[in-house]
Amino acid sequence: MKNQVELHVELDVSMADAVAALVDSGRYANQSEVIVHALRLLFSQTQPVEQWLRSEVAAAYDQMQGSPGQLLSSQQVRTHVAQLHRGGAIEPR
Repeated sequence: MKNQVELHVELDVSMADAVAALVDSGRYANQSEVIVHALRLLFSQTQPVEQWLRSEVAAAYDQMQGSPGQLLSSQQVRTHVAQLHRGGAIEPR
């Protein structure tokens, strides 16, 4: 048997109507199934981003902190991106 916890959730009328319509359509057996499916979709979208932030972004931040002289100013970044966009040669730093 699964461990389950009963929650009380308040939805605005349009969301509650949408949940009811999904159950009424026969796609879901009950309101809980709708909410569980919605949460699974949310997690499937947010977990890869969170993983990327923890691994790549945090590592880049740590590396940046160790070499602050290698950082570009926001103006340098804008100039670089503009040059890339125009297809022009990139000026060395």
